[in-house]
Amino acid sequence: MPTYKKSDARAWARQHLTGCSAVTIPSYSADLKRLNERGIRHDIAKVAELGYRYTLLCSEVAITPEENAQFTQWARDTAGERLGLFFHAAWGTLADNIEAVKLAEKAGADIVLLSYPTQFWPTSEQEIY
Repeated sequence: MPTYKKSDARAWARQHLTGCSAVTIPSYSADLKRLNERGIRHDIAKVAELGYRYTLLCSEVAITPEENAQFTQWARDTAGERLGLFFHAAWGTLADNIEAVKLAEKAGADIVLLSYPTQFWPTSEQEIY
């Protein structure tokens, strides 16, 4: 996934991660049982058309790692190289996030944003670090 060495990460980020990134939430079928490919492709095309350089593919929704990989693959296929894709690592455990990031990387994600699990409610600074 990375196109830089670890020692160059900050310089790469300063050069490439400028401006505002979009956030794309996956669209669902009318019965909410599956992803809506047409809707996702429309949304990704619109983000690229509006001139964003990156979009965060939001996973803090009712989506499995496999569905997220499909979401990512449709986004990559639609955007090509016009748009960078953030994988949103928001699953409940580190192991789940590692599994999901491997799937997303194969599907075309470019970069990872690690978030706290949605059920994490720290009561002290020590719990965060």
